[in-house]
Amino acid sequence: MFRRTHSAESFAKIAENHYMFGISHSEEIITKISKAQGTQIFVYSSDRSSLLYTLNSARKAAKQFKICCNTILKYTKNGKLFKNE
Repeated sequence: MFRRTHSAESFAKIAENHYMFGISHSEEIITKISKAQGTQIFVYSSDRSSLLYTLNSARKAAKQFKICCNTILKYTKNGKLFKNE
């Protein structure tokens, strides 16, 4: 069951029946999907006086700050400052 690969013939059958095969989304569509499905993250200065960043999702915020997206969501829910910064 694990590490099994499809033969070229079975892969061709899967591909011909899948409606999204060979189609890729444009950057504009990817941004729209991200805004619709993501949790918008607002990053303020440590004194909370000015808005520094607005990010469309917790994953993008996690990538920006090089931490786990669950950490971003946890601090978003409880309203605390991350590392008092």
